[in-house]
Amino acid sequence: GGVVFMEYSGDVSLTRSTVANCSVGGGPGEDGGGVVFMESSGAVSLIDSNVAGCSADYAGGVVYARQSGAVMLIGSIVTSCTANINGGVIYANAKELPQESGAVSLIGSTVTGCSAGQDGGVVYANNNDAVSLIVSTVAGCSAGREGGVVYASRTGSVSLIGSTVTGCSAGFGGGVVYAVYQGFASGAVLIIRSTVTGCSAGEGGATFTDAIDLSVIDSTISGCNATQGGAVYVETGSASLARSNISNCISTESGGGLYSAGGRTSLSNGTLISGCSAPEGQGSSIFLLAGEVSY
Repeated sequence: GGVVFMEYSGDVSLTRSTVANCSVGGGPGEDGGGVVFMESSGAVSLIDSNVAGCSADYAGGVVYARQSGAVMLIGSIVTSCTANINGGVIYANAKELPQESGAVSLIGSTVTGCSAGQDGGVVYANNNDAVSLIVSTVAGCSAGREGGVVYASRTGSVSLIGSTVTGCSAGFGGGVVYAVYQGFASGAVLIIRSTVTGCSAGEGGATFTDAIDLSVIDSTISGCNATQGGAVYVETGSASLARSNISNCISTESGGGLYSAGGRTSLSNGTLISGCSAPEGQGSSIFLLAGEVSY
């Protein structure tokens, strides 16, 4: 922990604080957390605070929480924080189920220019409770492999509610959200009353889901691009879009708007996919390798 180290302890709260240019070294099983390191401890809260230029050689550019309580950013601003491996801002992980870490929440917060060398440009969550971005703004964040904003494996639901995500990217999958099953039940991915613009990845410019149900409600995804699934990539599981728009997204191979390798896709209540493109015959709007679609 660049500032705070807690092991088998209580909660940590930074309120109306400014933290800049803090860092920590270390590798797997050692330390992480450019600002806060938590091991088998309580909750972490950053409230009405500013964090800039913090980093971790391993994981958690701001917060590293292993088998600990909830991590909350409330009314805070995080800028240009990085992790060389996972979780450019927050790394939340438990060693193995049934152990788990608490929920991760960004509420009324702004995160810009943060990155992870591998997974989770903002949040890396594994074996933990839900991940939520509520009335928050994320811009220009990236992951070298998966989850430009959120990487989620064996977690509760992943929710974007009333939030805006712009210009985020991942090298492989999920320019915004990458969520996978990996042998244990995981919650759904929910995008509600949110806007996603100009995001990109190898598969799923906005979202990549595998054996996870995706719901997009009252939301807009535009100007995103990927090799497959300019906006949405579904490996397996359902995708349901209601009262939403996908527009001007691009796939260089297949599925300009949405690519599904299997499962059920539903477009309802005036959902529109428009202005998207893919090579001829490869589904400028939707490409179904398997599965079915209903309107």
